[in-house]
Formats: sequence, C-alpha cells, structure tokens
Amino acid sequence: MTKKRNLDIAKEFWHWCNQTAMAHVYEFTADGNDILSLLNFDTSDHNGTGMRSVMSDYIDEYQKLDPERIEWFRNTTENTWVPEDGDTYLCYRLYKMLWLANDIAEKGQKAPIQLLQSGREYQCHPGSDKKFVITYLQQLDKIHGFYIWYPMLDNSPWIWTVPNREIQTAEEFLGIFQHADHPTFVLEANDVTFTKDGFQCDNEHMTPFAEGTLLGLKKYGNLKDELNLTVKHLSYRDGVHRKNMDMDKTLLDQIYFSDEDTFRMGRFTFIRRHDGWWPVHLLNSPRSLIDAKWKNDDKKSTFFNRKRSNLGIGRHYL
Repeated sequence: MTKKRNLDIAKEFWHWCNQTAMAHVYEFTADGNDILSLLNFDTSDHNGTGMRSVMSDYIDEYQKLDPERIEWFRNTTENTWVPEDGDTYLCYRLYKMLWLANDIAEKGQKAPIQLLQSGREYQCHPGSDKKFVITYLQQLDKIHGFYIWYPMLDNSPWIWTVPNREIQTAEEFLGIFQHADHPTFVLEANDVTFTKDGFQCDNEHMTPFAEGTLLGLKKYGNLKDELNLTVKHLSYRDGVHRKNMDMDKTLLDQIYFSDEDTFRMGRFTFIRRHDGWWPVHLLNSPRSLIDAKWKNDDKKSTFFNRKRSNLGIGRHYL
C-alpha cells in the first residue's frame, strides 16, 4: 500500500511540474569535496560555523558529561532518543555517527541526499549526522543526490556546475532510491505559500525547504508587498537506518578519550588544537582562508577554495 501511495504522490507532483513548468527535478553526482565545500557554512567565518567547528563542539560537550550519564546510556537497551534530553541525545548522536560510518563504509550510500536552497547557499536532507559522515567524517569520493529546481527562486543553480540529468517521470524518480520498497520509506508533497510576511505550510517536514527559500527571497530582495507565491514541494523520509541500528556495547566502547587531548571514535581520531578538535585526517587543511603556511599540494585545496566557485552567479528576480 505504501509503495502505491508513494507512486501516486510522485505522479501528482510531476503532473503539477508539467502543468505549471514551475519546477524540474535533477539527479546529480558530485565529488565529496565539492559537496563538503557547498554545505560547509560559511567561508567568512569557517572555523566558527563549519562542520569541523560543530563536531568540535560535540566533543567538548561529551568531555564535560557526567560519567554516570554516559554509563546509563551504555547500559540501556533503548534505541529511541529525543533532543530534549541533551545529555543522552549527544551520546546517541556520536554513537549513530559511528554506526552510520561503519554501515556506509560496508554498503555504500543507499539514499540520495536532497539538496535544498538556503538563501544564497545550500543545505541538504538528511542533514546533521548523515551529512557529517558522508562529507566530513568519512568523505565519499562521489555523492549522489537530487535537487528540485524552481527557476523563479534559483535562476543559476549549483547543480549546473556538476554532472546532472533531469528526471522525467515519477517512476524514474522512485528508481533512484534503493530503499523505495522499504516499509518506512515515505514520499510527502505539500503546497508552500510565500508572502512578504513569511511562509505557510501545514507539514513540518517541509520547514527546512520553506525556511531556506524564504531566506533566499530575503537575500535577493524579493519579499515585496505583492508577493503571493505558492509552489509544491516533494521530499522523503525513511527509517531504514533507525530500524537496523541496535545498541552495540562493543561499538560504544570505541567512543572515549584516550587522554585529555585525544578523542577516539572507532577508527577516527580527533586531536585538540588551540582552536578546537581536529580529525587527524584533516590536520593538513588550512587554518583560515588566508593561511599562507598551508601547502597546497593535493585535493584538500578544495576544502576551502571551491565554495564560491560552485555558487550560481547573477541575481534572482521573481
């Protein structure tokens, strides 16, 4: 039943696309470094806002946790956690990252990322943990994804800079998901309306798209009094990893501090430096955009210098 429902929703979305010409769906494959550059906000304050800084904050918080809270997490058999319980959710998040890294190393990327406009930049779904794993912790050579392009909202999309193809049918779209037949795989499509006062949508799953698009409307000066734009958006969710991820104490034992300045998470090692925690495999990266001492001798140069070249050019007008 779910499979038929998903196909019906996809067909309805493609019908809207074909009738209005307001959106097109593109599949793309890009270098892991390019995706990291694209999602690693932002070059003006990279060390304060990029993925390394966020991961560094997680490690700092984990080091400050009461050992009894960590031990409680280790001994529980639960596998559902909520952000409201910050301590145990942090334990769960680090455990999930390591579990995902091992699973993806063994099986590869199964579900494409969905690129989302975020002002002049981009973010993706799934975000957070999976994004960290495939772009930063254990960067994949190639990352598979798709982007719903709204010409009125993004007139020079980043996907034009990488190999891409337009997906023509609902059936073709479902074919890019290796987990499309899994019972937890669900497509969702909803209208999102934008006015000068913000956006309106009755589906929380669409909020990242709506917020990012609204930010773009603000950035490009399109939040005008007469603005009243409704578009249809399509996204997915699945619980494949969550269903398969059991608490494994042998894995939990691999998350620890071997000394005050060394954090180990499975095969990944982080070293404390003056500006936070650095993964050993990125210690050759530049400390800033003007780090003259860094030797530009391999593809790590893309860690910083591809971001602006990957962004679309020109202004956006409705």
